[in-house]
Amino acid sequence: MKTFSIFAGIFLIIGAGCSPTGSTNNTDNTNNVNNSNNVNNVNNVNNSNNVNNINNVNNVNNSNNVNNTNNTGDCGPNNLQCEEWQYCLNNTHCETSPGRCAGLEDCGDWEECKSNHYCGRIDPGSCNFTYDQDFPTPVPGAMKSPSTTLPPYTAPELLEQPNIQQNLQTNNNIHQGPWPSDYYILPINSPKSSVNYLIMPDYADNMPLFERGLDWAGTPRCYETPNGAQLLFEDEAYDLYVDIVEITLGADVNQTPGFRTVIGLRGAYPGTFFWNLNSPDVFNDTMVLLWIDSSGQKRVKEFPVHTDTGDNTYTSTSSLLPNRRYKYVNGTHRGYNALAMYEWNYGRDYHTADDANANGHWDCDRNGWLNSGSTLDYVRIGSAHNIHMGSVYAPLGQAHVGGWSAGCQVHSGMANWTEFITNAWTGSGDIVDYFLIDTRDISQGIWNTPCSENGTHDCPWIIDSLPYSHSSTTIGSQSIFDSYNCSTTNESGPENVYLLKVNQAGTINVSVDCQSPVDIDIHLLAMDDSNACLVRNHTDFSWPVVPGRYLIIADTWVDGTTQLSGAYTLNVNW
Repeated sequence: MKTFSIFAGIFLIIGAGCSPTGSTNNTDNTNNVNNSNNVNNVNNVNNSNNVNNINNVNNVNNSNNVNNTNNTGDCGPNNLQCEEWQYCLNNTHCETSPGRCAGLEDCGDWEECKSNHYCGRIDPGSCNFTYDQDFPTPVPGAMKSPSTTLPPYTAPELLEQPNIQQNLQTNNNIHQGPWPSDYYILPINSPKSSVNYLIMPDYADNMPLFERGLDWAGTPRCYETPNGAQLLFEDEAYDLYVDIVEITLGADVNQTPGFRTVIGLRGAYPGTFFWNLNSPDVFNDTMVLLWIDSSGQKRVKEFPVHTDTGDNTYTSTSSLLPNRRYKYVNGTHRGYNALAMYEWNYGRDYHTADDANANGHWDCDRNGWLNSGSTLDYVRIGSAHNIHMGSVYAPLGQAHVGGWSAGCQVHSGMANWTEFITNAWTGSGDIVDYFLIDTRDISQGIWNTPCSENGTHDCPWIIDSLPYSHSSTTIGSQSIFDSYNCSTTNESGPENVYLLKVNQAGTINVSVDCQSPVDIDIHLLAMDDSNACLVRNHTDFSWPVVPGRYLIIADTWVDGTTQLSGAYTLNVNW
């Protein structure tokens, strides 16, 4: 009965929300040791009925002490003042709150205790890359060099293997670059294919395997980003590259386990996301191989490559246009296994920048190259831009592409190629997605610094779904492009810019409506360069597109000296 009356008293106390029985005026009872009925007193160490009362909501003078994480009042007999990230333990001393840190010892591997007393990834300050010292000073111009001119090559003896013989015969006149003197068989683990080996070229060079092509071994890598240097683990780097593709191009990355995705970053050294001026004829671009393995682990390998044409004497060279998705296949190049262009299999063309004056680069300011010949380069349909290797010698920064590329995507040296192809290869005939991105066009939204759309070249209006209709005016707009390679018309009036991202191949229809005397012409551009115009019309046009990033320019026609700017409506649909 006595026990019953005690608990009855407890229930009455709780129901009435009053002070504990036996403590007549105890409004600040933080050290009441002998109060047998003090149910809500956090620090009552001798209260046999104080079962699990950690939330002292009835302690009148401790109004902020709900979960003991914000106790900034006196703590203990010495009147300690706990910090915001501490709590007062048993009214004796301050302790670090759960989820917070006092120092490095409270954090995990590759973490540090930040100024706000939360654990966070170590800030490396800098990745300490030496690209600026290793590579020649970037020069955005022609670099014609006789030393990179290669003598003509003839095909080697055919091996006694039908598939190699057929490849040599069918590809003999398609690809530029030296032929291997021989081939060898490299065994691989290919669970999807009955053929568990690769045909490799017998090139020889001393270029070592690039460090970022190695397996990660559970440690993070350093990346130089617009937000500063960051340490990322492999799964985080994988997610970053997926975001770069999907947000920049609006195209989906196939993340089916086992499927291979390749990303090229033109004009950025591996581990960086800054435009390096893309000097011609050196391995100053990045190629990233992504996949999810059979255990569900996200995998990333990064290599130094060249994504443009080399500096050579070939009469027909061209560079892939960036900001596109290209379909490749596990196939061959020069008789050895490589990734071969496969757009033709889908019944569609792809466009390249033709090096018409054969100076080894595309002559436009957009890619950092200046015209050095009498014939300007132009956009045309391409063919056979494979992903293969170039046998070049160390050091990396002094190796020249030369005749190893007439526009293909080229790896630097045998070691890098072996590491890439043995991980990229899943079986003859398997499809690979290749996304080539101009580093300057990586969406600023990746770094949480998006611009406000205003129709300028820096912040164009975004067309994120079709059909699309938008009304505006060119009055007061910027005037950057005065003419285009696709027309001789005077377009020196103000223009508005639209960014179109497409995730499927098809034909887009673009039209513009305006009332006379306003005269707005429409242009479809492969990139933000007036020399990259694909098609132009006074009122409307249709054009086949593949997944990627395009610009539509609504530009003002100038009649003599009169700019016919004004209101218009742009319409875009499939």
